[in-house]
Amino acid sequence: MNDLKITINIKLVKSFTYRNTKNIPMKNVDLSEKVEDFIEGIKRAIQTANIPPPFKQHMYDTLKIEQQAHGAKANDPIMGMEHDELILKPGESLYDQGVRHETELALFNFAEYLNYKKSPEIKWE
Repeated sequence: MNDLKITINIKLVKSFTYRNTKNIPMKNVDLSEKVEDFIEGIKRAIQTANIPPPFKQHMYDTLKIEQQAHGAKANDPIMGMEHDELILKPGESLYDQGVRHETELALFNFAEYLNYKKSPEIKWE
């Protein structure tokens, strides 16, 4: 692994049911950073990002690889519900879990994710 700083796109998932998402880029990311430290860094970046307040106040706790650069995307517009092995594990580095330049990660609340997987209901209003 080299010391190159990379850019990662983060998809904030506020609601699976209502399909509320916002994207924020994270620049100059160090791949040796641990997952839990990276999540805290994203939370700090969210507070200064130009996004609606509900996204800033949401309880995010989990990252999942959604797409690698030049790779296929999931069919679900929010995030793929299969391949839970792509959920990043705390205590390990981003690099060790396959994160590379221009990887897209989804940041979401794990309990909401499990509820949506059990009962994938979509609401429009």
